[in-house]
Amino acid sequence: MTWDRTPKDDEIQPCRITIPDDEPVDLWDRLARVRWARPLGPTTVPVGVAQFPDDLASVRTFAEHQHTNIISWNHCDRGGHYAARDAPDLLVADIRQLFATLRS
Repeated sequence: MTWDRTPKDDEIQPCRITIPDDEPVDLWDRLARVRWARPLGPTTVPVGVAQFPDDLASVRTFAEHQHTNIISWNHCDRGGHYAARDAPDLLVADIRQLFATLRS
């Protein structure tokens, strides 16, 4: 497996992962071992969260620990893990609300 990382000046760091067909791989284990893939602390960029009915109740604790600038938190009455398929109208409304908040 090889990593082709393209560093950027902002927070986004895209990378391309090449995995040979004959190499068995546990991708998540390898990603967890990569030093630059781990956050060095809580993020400070604006974050919006949409919580759906079947999400873990403790998701807020984890989110607040990992992000210091949560500007929008909505509880949706329907939808689930695949929100874009289950409740696209709620997801789009949540994203629009987040960006409206950022613009004002």
